Amino acid sequence: MQLNNRLIPYPLRALVMCLLFILCSAKAQEFDTANLNTYIESKVEKNQFMGVVLVAKGDDPLFFKAFGLQAIVGEPTNPELRKEKRIKNDTVFPIASLTKQFIAVSLLRLSETNKLSLSDSICKYLTSCPKLWKSISIEHLLTHTSGIPDYTQTAEFKKAKYLKRTRDEVLQQVQSKPLMFTPGSTNQYSNTGYFLLGEIIERVTNQSVAEFLNETLFVPLQMTATSFSRDFKVAGHRSTNSKIEATPLVDWSNVYSAGAITSSASDLVRWNQALYSHKVISTVSLAKLVGNNGTGMGVNISQRGVQEDNQVDVYQFSGKIDGFTSVLSFLPQFNMSVVVLSNVESEASLQINSFILDHLTKLSINQAVSSNPVAPSNNTLSSFVGTYQMERKGVNTKITSLEDKLIAQLPGMPPMVLIAKSNNQFQSEDFDVSISFKQDNNNNVVGLIVKMRGMMIPGRKISNDVATKQAIHLSEAELIEFVGSYRIPSQFDIEVELRNGTLFAQATGQQGFNIYPEGEQAFFAKVIELQIIFHKNDSGRVTALTIKQGPVKTKANKI
Repeated sequence: MQLNNRLIPYPLRALVMCLLFILCSAKAQEFDTANLNTYIESKVEKNQFMGVVLVAKGDDPLFFKAFGLQAIVGEPTNPELRKEKRIKNDTVFPIASLTKQFIAVSLLRLSETNKLSLSDSICKYLTSCPKLWKSISIEHLLTHTSGIPDYTQTAEFKKAKYLKRTRDEVLQQVQSKPLMFTPGSTNQYSNTGYFLLGEIIERVTNQSVAEFLNETLFVPLQMTATSFSRDFKVAGHRSTNSKIEATPLVDWSNVYSAGAITSSASDLVRWNQALYSHKVISTVSLAKLVGNNGTGMGVNISQRGVQEDNQVDVYQFSGKIDGFTSVLSFLPQFNMSVVVLSNVESEASLQINSFILDHLTKLSINQAVSSNPVAPSNNTLSSFVGTYQMERKGVNTKITSLEDKLIAQLPGMPPMVLIAKSNNQFQSEDFDVSISFKQDNNNNVVGLIVKMRGMMIPGRKISNDVATKQAIHLSEAELIEFVGSYRIPSQFDIEVELRNGTLFAQATGQQGFNIYPEGEQAFFAKVIELQIIFHKNDSGRVTALTIKQGPVKTKANKI
């Protein structure tokens, strides 16, 4: 669950594919802890990760180590004080959207004891329930199929997320808004649903969510470090361009049952052991929790790996909130858990989790991507280029090519270079994202499947072209004023040149590309979704530029 611009949760269940015999005799001595430690340390050195990583078989740790500091602001130079500020194995972190798994289990338990029915209208339990919500059931909320807008996507939330508010004030943001779709007709992730489920728990049990979770789950399972509260000391950080910066924390009143639980790595392994051994909910309820229903009821389904003839289940869930990330995985066939908790908001936690799962299934990232990359022909690559309509109407993924590589532009994300794993399967160099292209009987590319953060999102090809903005005409005399070197301090330079009447931009160590004017000072790229805006001072001289890639904006001063 992310609360920087919006809550972006990552409810995940991965269906990882490998040869079944690989893990059947998995033992501690077979787990390459040195290799894993080196990989994590590389993330630490790049200022992308601090936190705790735990890999366990049953209750027995195979790898358990803490990295980095609880807070980098005001970091002490005294060795003893610095030691006190280091993250430890038992450090408590906010787990963000991992909370939703506990909330879903709570509703399933209440259903088992006939305290409610999942088919009940939510208006039966809510004191303030708009008429449009009367056809929405509890199960719709659990499976993100209600159509209620996500309160974290509203302009009001972005302004007020650091303020203490009542639950009524939070819900007022969406109560007057229309539904996004007919309940049950499709799915779209909505934190509002799980916020409302907390209200329902309190109405049914006459207890606060904190009291109910503590009495029915945390105390019986001896999860002594876990609570439904803001009970943690670590500070949140964000990794941007290989720098770690402190991040302000959203007020916990805005989180509630959509992501307010805090926990430790050991407690989450204890949770896995209890949940998947049917000590918490019944076999029938567990099947609902891990069912393949789009955004899932607590857990979702995806696929992983390169071998398709045998499959290994991995139940996975993750979350993100301002300054923190969390990932929890479980391999039921081998009774193995993977926990990654971090006080740095970056992709590193997901990458570390993927690295571990790849190692456990003998599908290391180095083998699958780096060591023996596949090299599809240019003709093959060009067949993938185009615009793809994703599962949710109005959301497109664009695939372009630059020299001999594919570039993917997913909604809300920076452009990413894709490395071939096979003739039609690609993996991002920098993100935990893979893309498989679908072909018909005539080998025409007709669609793709994006696998990211545990979700498997299909899309159909709607055009062989990538729709771009229309370029306006600027003369070479007008373009020449933008030529020069621009510097992002302590990172890299951007060279802007004039080539054959077109501006060409290239960052240090990266491939360059043409940029085209859409305004007098605004330019766009055709190969990736990128905008460059040049800035002038009062005398009309170009002094800087701003690069916009997805949600990221970076300013570079002219040197």
